[in-house]
Amino acid sequence: MKTTTTIVSAGLCLLAVTAWGQSYFNTSSGLWTNAGNWAGGVPNAGTDTYIGYGSPYVTPATATLDAGSSGATKQLIVGGIGLAGPTTANTGTLNLQGSLSVNGTFAAGWSGTGTVVQTSGSSVNVNNNFLYLAVRTRDAGTYQLSGGVLTNVSILRIGYGPNSVGNFTLSGSSTLLQAGAAQFGLDSGAVGTLLQTGGTWNSGAITLGAASGGQGTYQITGGTLTNASITIGGANNGSAGTFTVGGTAAVWLKGLTVASGVAYATGTVTMTGGTWDNGGQNITLASGSQCAATMSVTGGTLTNLSGLTLGGASGGTGSLTLGGTAQIFSTGGWTVGNG
Repeated sequence: MKTTTTIVSAGLCLLAVTAWGQSYFNTSSGLWTNAGNWAGGVPNAGTDTYIGYGSPYVTPATATLDAGSSGATKQLIVGGIGLAGPTTANTGTLNLQGSLSVNGTFAAGWSGTGTVVQTSGSSVNVNNNFLYLAVRTRDAGTYQLSGGVLTNVSILRIGYGPNSVGNFTLSGSSTLLQAGAAQFGLDSGAVGTLLQTGGTWNSGAITLGAASGGQGTYQITGGTLTNASITIGGANNGSAGTFTVGGTAAVWLKGLTVASGVAYATGTVTMTGGTWDNGGQNITLASGSQCAATMSVTGGTLTNLSGLTLGGASGGTGSLTLGGTAQIFSTGGWTVGNG
């Protein structure tokens, strides 16, 4: 028999937690594959798994899936209990060096502080499920992907709960395959950040500042971003986002919208180096009421731009700075609106 509990936070349906068999990592540091390290046995594809759950189990706790080993789990929560509860005592870390299959929600920091470290030679398949970093109020969640492949992520949510902090770093020769939306800053005071210095991110629609009062930052200075559209300041009343391209980054987008279609949003775009192909799409800046957008291109090459729209809504303010060694190739006209 399985049971389902629905949690409601800040007026939103948060997550549905399904209780199957449970397994709790119950030592301060050890291997995933060692049955003696678990209360409930080594997890399998039908097990809800907790690392750093808190009392009565050991916390802080660090589990390692070592190179050459494989593991499976249903829901996986690193740092927290998966329900409303205290955040200070629930701390977990998962080191991924082998192969892991996750068949349910994957979260780092859910009523706690969670860290996932994935390194070279590893493989993690999320099987078209959600990946959350920092789920509830004041939670902290971090994912460090420096090698290997993280694949079949349906939706990526970074900084989900009120005043939470979520961080993702992408570096080395790693690959992140995430077909659905990537959302940053999904509640008031929530901060979501992704810093990319290497590797490849294949994404769908990226929203930086996905809720009122939420903030999102994406900075790429190395590696590749492909197949994504980006919205900065994606909600009314104080959503904010920052997008930065520099160094040796290679970016392929399906368009960019900054502080547009909503009210009182802000967004900043900075390009100092690298290459950016805009996919034959337009860039729209500050076309939302009382919105503010700033774009600065002082280095690198921006190509395949169909046009640019600056302002256009009541009270909207936009600023565009071009200079330095930047090169811009546009096939269409640029429009300055009445904002």
